[in-house]
Amino acid sequence: MPLRLSGLWAGLEAAAVDERRSTPIRMVTAVAAGLLLSLALTPRLVLPWTLAVLACETWTLFTTRPYLSGAPVSRRTRVRYLVSCAFTTWSWNIAPILCWASGDPGLRVIAAITLTGFMIHAQGFAFRSRAVLLLNGGSSALNLILLPLVFGGFDPVQQVMAFGAIALVVFYAAVSAKMSRDTTEALDAARREAEAASQAKSAFLAMMSHELRTPMNGVLGMAHALKASRLTGRQAEQVGMLIRSGDGLMAILNDILDISKIESGRLELETAPFDLVELG
Repeated sequence: MPLRLSGLWAGLEAAAVDERRSTPIRMVTAVAAGLLLSLALTPRLVLPWTLAVLACETWTLFTTRPYLSGAPVSRRTRVRYLVSCAFTTWSWNIAPILCWASGDPGLRVIAAITLTGFMIHAQGFAFRSRAVLLLNGGSSALNLILLPLVFGGFDPVQQVMAFGAIALVVFYAAVSAKMSRDTTEALDAARREAEAASQAKSAFLAMMSHELRTPMNGVLGMAHALKASRLTGRQAEQVGMLIRSGDGLMAILNDILDISKIESGRLELETAPFDLVELG
């Protein structure tokens, strides 16, 4: 049971954030769709549908608000969001049902196109949450299958052709959703592997630069001590070259250590006065 629940909740937070972002657009679309439907259907059907969709979308805004903070949400909050998804999806599906039930051939074509569009829209959640995908796309697919069966209007040959076409559309939508999710999961896995490799590289560089600095300090310390002793001109030149090379190597090690700190977010900037002209 825990595995099933974890699979149900997987990706729900990201799906909720995405759906909240698109909710205002869907509300505007609902009003526009209501105006278009009023040209073919009676206002006593269109107006309640428009108000129902707007009410469900408003509920979606309420149920998705806790996800904006990015903090973990409770199980009750997740359930509320899924319930709002179900009601919102079915409120949208009422429009094509009304069009199909009218018996008008043109409206039935519009109903089939609309339900197909709903399934395509649902694929946008395929890589986010399977639960949201099933709620949004599953109901549209179910209506697309049941409408010809419930309301009829076809002869036997047309019925077979209609069910065949619908089955192909539903099958294609399901396969596309699965491919989209598989691709996203593969990309996520590759991203996690790349991040792990980058962290391992940064840790290795930090460790090696730190370990190398210790003996380098000893080498430079002895080189400076040697420079302070009595040396011939040739020996002093050689010691100076040794110190310059050691300082250069130490600067490289410090830069590597700084890069590892930047990548790990542990770099601390030092605020101190300086002479810009001198540095130039």
